[in-house]
Amino acid sequence: MLECIQSGGFATAWAARDLSTSRVLCFKVTSKKIVSDYKASRLALERELEAYQRLAACIETPYVMQLHGVFQDPGRVYFAMDLMECDLWEATAKGVSGAQLRRWTAQIALGLDALHNMGIMHRDLKPENILLSRSGDVRIADLGAAYVHDASRLTRGQSYARDAVFTPGYAAPELVGSALRNDGAWIAPGARCPRYGLEVDWWALGCIMYMMMAGSMLFSEKTDLLEYVERYKAHRGKAWLRSRCPMSENEARVLYGLLHVSISRRFAFEELEGEPFFEDEDGVDEFTYLDRRARSPLKGLYRPEKPKYRITPSGSMVTLDLVSSTDEAPSEECGDWNFWRWFAWHNPQGLWADWKGMRRWWALH
Repeated sequence: MLECIQSGGFATAWAARDLSTSRVLCFKVTSKKIVSDYKASRLALERELEAYQRLAACIETPYVMQLHGVFQDPGRVYFAMDLMECDLWEATAKGVSGAQLRRWTAQIALGLDALHNMGIMHRDLKPENILLSRSGDVRIADLGAAYVHDASRLTRGQSYARDAVFTPGYAAPELVGSALRNDGAWIAPGARCPRYGLEVDWWALGCIMYMMMAGSMLFSEKTDLLEYVERYKAHRGKAWLRSRCPMSENEARVLYGLLHVSISRRFAFEELEGEPFFEDEDGVDEFTYLDRRARSPLKGLYRPEKPKYRITPSGSMVTLDLVSSTDEAPSEECGDWNFWRWFAWHNPQGLWADWKGMRRWWALH
């Protein structure tokens, strides 16, 4: 472990060096006791692992964060992933150019489309959950709120979930519509929403696009969203958006398309792909450029050519690089062993893809 990057209520992010490859990674470290004490945290951890395992089983996409592996010791769980430069919130504070706005909006759209084609709905898309690499490319991250469908693909116009999983300010009207006119919270804790589908992710992209353009949230208060919905119903939605922030006609068209209150009219990838907004001054389309760039052999998860794994058997413990995965039952304060037994897995496409270390109970997963 090298340095603590960020500390939160349920997890801490660390920079950690993998001794087999000398690569510095990001380790998301979660206390088993905290997870056992909070049902929501337990569900989020379970969703996150399920989503990353679905990602590993599908075609790789460069614009979604992938998990190299998950390990545990008796008191903690470690999610290992690539180390990024910063998040989109931090980048937006420095100002976003027109070229960056086009590029990042297109990359997020490509990442969302890939997730939906894998049967994953993110549900908590916001600038803090979009990370940037040193090369300035986005990775959609933090899949703790994700919905993973039984089928391999999500379809537009279909409803899949009704959990009240969202961040205020980025939630689509269909999620919080009944609570808009009420005083107090956006929605009561534990409440259920009307059934919704993948369109909630595209609404969130619209909110993020506005954040990059204006440097501030569009719907920081419920009254802002309520006012916009009322203007939309009066066919004044685009004019309201343009009154909040200077924007070109092409920018306004894309933003308004993503922020259609009507689900059937809201833009998704198919509509975005043909928008003039994504063409630069030379007429080069951003999606075409990114598609060619993504095929570069330098993209994707890092794979070492000649890893030197450090395998040290010690009783019931196997040391894999920095972190130990154990088949010892955790202490009583850490909760149900049947839940934790699944948190020992490495991505067959990731950093330790060819690791042939000792296998025990996790080989059954």
